[in-house]
Amino acid sequence: MIVFLPLWLDKLLPPRFYFDKTASLTVPIPQPTETAEVIRCLHCRSVITRPSQAIDMAGQHHHVVTNPAGMRFAIVLFHEARGLISGEPTLQHTWFSGYSWQLATCLQCGIHLGWYFSQPQARSFYGLIKARLVL
Repeated sequence: MIVFLPLWLDKLLPPRFYFDKTASLTVPIPQPTETAEVIRCLHCRSVITRPSQAIDMAGQHHHVVTNPAGMRFAIVLFHEARGLISGEPTLQHTWFSGYSWQLATCLQCGIHLGWYFSQPQARSFYGLIKARLVL
């Protein structure tokens, strides 16, 4: 007996399953190994980055920063992340000297995940809001 499930159900399934919309079956996929761990968006569970992409700036991976409006964020830094970068780069109120920043949002759900920092003479990186990630 084949049971047809609603298409929205695939977002409710645990990460070890995916919903094959063409076959209308739930198909197991391999569990991530220790080296394949992922960091996900807290809101929609999309894969954002991997622990292997973590970096340090000023000797720290974790930073607590405050924006001009007085909002504090605990952020973690990564070289690569899957996200949408928006806005023009700006040096105004940057937390990392010489680096311009842009907003970074989740490609899947659009939630603000942090900031993308870039500099012409250095490798760019992401500062992601720890409270908005599943680590």
